[in-house]
Amino acid sequence: MEPQVRRGAVLVADIEAFSSFAAGRDPHDVIETLNAFLAECTDQISRRDGVVISYLGDGFLVTFNTPLAVVNPATAALQAAQDLIALTDGKSFKGHRIKLRIGIAFGDIAAGIVGSEKRQAFTVYGETVNRAARLEQFNKKTGTTILMDSATREQATDFCATRCLGDHELRGLSQAVEVWTPAAAAAN
Repeated sequence: MEPQVRRGAVLVADIEAFSSFAAGRDPHDVIETLNAFLAECTDQISRRDGVVISYLGDGFLVTFNTPLAVVNPATAALQAAQDLIALTDGKSFKGHRIKLRIGIAFGDIAAGIVGSEKRQAFTVYGETVNRAARLEQFNKKTGTTILMDSATREQATDFCATRCLGDHELRGLSQAVEVWTPAAAAAN
């Protein structure tokens, strides 16, 4: 695949308090629980035409509109986020409760193959990816489960009611980001 830049949405999700969950547990149990959870998450994401680019330990990185085309990537990402939160609501995986934090950003996404001749992987990178990752982390400070940037909100105007949390400096980003949350996901 040739390197490309497309406009789309990036969703980054992470399991809340996974380190505490894994501490002292049998590694087989941890991996089995994580696999059961990630399998269901991947199914939910696929239903919204998202592509899991990578599993990041106890989280994952998803794109909407690269490498596969999606008609309204911001709406698809928000729908997937709400599907994922609903998936974890009151349900256990291998007997364990799991909660997610999700960040969504919309903009240019650079994509391509990286690596060496012996080992390569498809990846995405750029400011949109970084912003989604920082929004996921910012949920810890705001007590929310889903955060998005203003570009996502503008692209998905008819999808759901939102609440603005103001402009915030997010680690590693050069400019403040206007942060939004779906009204239904305003608190854990």
